[in-house]
Amino acid sequence: MEALLQQGLELFHSIPATFWGVVAGAVLSLGGVTLTNQANDRRLRLQFEHDRALRAKERDLALRKEVYLAGAEAFQAGSLMISNMPNLDISQEKLEAAYQEKAPAIAKVQIIAGDRAMKAVATAMVLLGELVLQLLSKRIILLALKQEIAQIEKLVGEFSKTRDEMLELMTQHNIDGSKDQQRFATLQNNFEFEQKRIDDGFVKRNKMIFELTDKQFLFAEECLSASQRLGTTMTEVLIAVRDELELPFDAKAYAVLVLGLQQQQTQHMAEFLSNLRGVIATDLANQVAQDSSRVT
Repeated sequence: MEALLQQGLELFHSIPATFWGVVAGAVLSLGGVTLTNQANDRRLRLQFEHDRALRAKERDLALRKEVYLAGAEAFQAGSLMISNMPNLDISQEKLEAAYQEKAPAIAKVQIIAGDRAMKAVATAMVLLGELVLQLLSKRIILLALKQEIAQIEKLVGEFSKTRDEMLELMTQHNIDGSKDQQRFATLQNNFEFEQKRIDDGFVKRNKMIFELTDKQFLFAEECLSASQRLGTTMTEVLIAVRDELELPFDAKAYAVLVLGLQQQQTQHMAEFLSNLRGVIATDLANQVAQDSSRVT
């Protein structure tokens, strides 16, 4: 056993020093490669986790952006509904249709929104609901007045038809050379009665048109003010959403811009309504003059 150990030692000592240098270099190279591979593996894992987190964030932002855009369309539909309320020719169903179609999108916004955005959206929704209820109650009154005017015009049309029938009978009575003066007097009384109902109807209709026109202009100004209030509230929603979506945005500059645009809109609308009021007043005055000069 000792002899075998001695032979091994002699063999070990007989190995040249250059060989051990090669072995040491190989070991060091292998160690370096191993350490490099381990470092690369760690970097790859970190890069993979980073890329996965980045893709998840991009998917989240894309989803949020889609939901927020749909919610913005819903609020825009609500604002447009308020702006169209003064137009009494639009039916109530048609007025509300676009908003009712898009309104569910706002519920989705509340599900994914952050604290600030959710608070801003909730505030805007409450304000929109309050404004719509207030304005609709006033619009219903205007619609009732408009319908009453239409009913009067319908009655006047019926009175006119009866009056024309009386006039035709009176004309035929004269053509026939009838001597029945009592019958002619009855026809004439009926003619005058229908004519009076027509004249009274026109007077009442014109008075109600003046009333409706004044109320409608005031209502239009109120709708404009309501739309601007909603727009001011939506500014906070926009700021919160853009911040959440990490979109560059100068909030103060935008708020100043919105305020300036609202002031310009108010001025232009006031001028438009004033001019329109003058045109309608002239038309109504002409109509009243025509009604007053109607041949009985």
